[in-house]
Amino acid sequence: MSATTTTREAVTTTREAVTTAAKATLASAATLTRRAAALGVALQEMREATEADGQTVGIVSVGQAQDDDDRVAEIFGLWVTPAARGTGVATQLVQAGADEARSRGRSHLAYWVGSDNGRAVAFASGCGFRPTDSRRPMRVQQGEDEEEEIAMVLPLGEDRR
Repeated sequence: MSATTTTREAVTTTREAVTTAAKATLASAATLTRRAAALGVALQEMREATEADGQTVGIVSVGQAQDDDDRVAEIFGLWVTPAARGTGVATQLVQAGADEARSRGRSHLAYWVGSDNGRAVAFASGCGFRPTDSRRPMRVQQGEDEEEEIAMVLPLGEDRR
């Protein structure tokens, strides 16, 4: 077996894994939309997928924030395949989400990240999000200790301070 064949097999396996993960993410979003509809909750949501070579490499979901302020949109999900991480895909997806929120008249975009997740906080900060005083328990706990999320906010208007 040549190195070229091994590389092709690795690429094929990676593409299959990426496709499976993307389908699972899209299925989860579809399930969320169905559940929200069943509860009578209107999801005004934008979902943007980024593709490379015909394969989905990232997804962002943006919708109305859960607070009472209709000027605020929220990133509900951001996912990038492991192979595409660090390539700028996530930044492009966040920018597309911010552009969509701005076009819908929103003044701010909120993004909740794990307060102990330094990479996520640094990523959001690099995109222009600023930390707030708002905290909440993480929706999915991964251990016995209760972890929390921090709301980070990106101003979308002319004055982006």
